[in-house]
Amino acid sequence: MSASWLASSLFHESIHWDQQYGPKYRFGTINDVEAYKAEIDNSKRFGLTPEEIKEVRSRYDRELRGLRPPYDDQVRKGDYSVPDIYQVPRVKH
Repeated sequence: MSASWLASSLFHESIHWDQQYGPKYRFGTINDVEAYKAEIDNSKRFGLTPEEIKEVRSRYDRELRGLRPPYDDQVRKGDYSVPDIYQVPRVKH
């Protein structure tokens, strides 16, 4: 494991933190699709090697294949919103 891979993985997990602690908790495959896409978009920033980028892209593609229509096309366009049935409002304490 390279330092670049570790940094990119931590960034991926920070996306999940934002997803979980945002205004609405969203769950499901779409979360990993968004996080892997962010890793791909930031691969130069983290200095990922071509092999590491290929691995992240394969994970992105695998998760994307798990989305049903129409969400697959929606996500390919960068829209990660989902209907309210897939979101749970946060309880304020």
